[in-house]
Amino acid sequence: MLMHEIKHIENHDYYIKQFVNFLTITYWWFPPVYILRKNIDLFLEIRVDEKVVKKMSERERLNYAQLLIHVQKSLVNKTDPFAKEYYSFLIDDSSNVLEYRIRYILEESFMKKTNYLLLVVICSLVFFSNSIIFEASFPAPSAETPYVTISEDTIDNAYIIQHKDGTYTLFIDGEEGSIEDPTVSPFSEIPIIKE
Repeated sequence: MLMHEIKHIENHDYYIKQFVNFLTITYWWFPPVYILRKNIDLFLEIRVDEKVVKKMSERERLNYAQLLIHVQKSLVNKTDPFAKEYYSFLIDDSSNVLEYRIRYILEESFMKKTNYLLLVVICSLVFFSNSIIFEASFPAPSAETPYVTISEDTIDNAYIIQHKDGTYTLFIDGEEGSIEDPTVSPFSEIPIIKE
């Protein structure tokens, strides 16, 4: 077990796990990041298992597998509710993951490799997913739709000035804006002053 942990330190797995935790925190809303975290953890454990058992005899491999099962059982049987937090870095496997690791150790199937192009695509998917932004779409207002909404309170403080050139300016509480047609609602109730 000490050899296993030494290999984790030599491989700088702590930094990899912290980086994956950072990704998970940053992209918490993106479900594939949780799958990535689970698979990275599994990969790190299997990589270390491979290095530890590489030069072991079949009997030593069985002892190593039994040790993994024993450690997992010990952690499950802990009565301390915080035990999982203390030991999660050492071994945090479900029974399926532990079974996969043991089969991997005993069958010596260390030659499986993932296509590097696939790994690059999956890793870049996490980063490029941030470039997709969903925004609400609103239709552009038509010429008949007034841009201003006027409440009952503001009608008393509003007036329209009709200029000599035929344009109209709306004044509401000291603010001004041009309007096309003062006969359209809600402007029809506002008094018009000729210039």
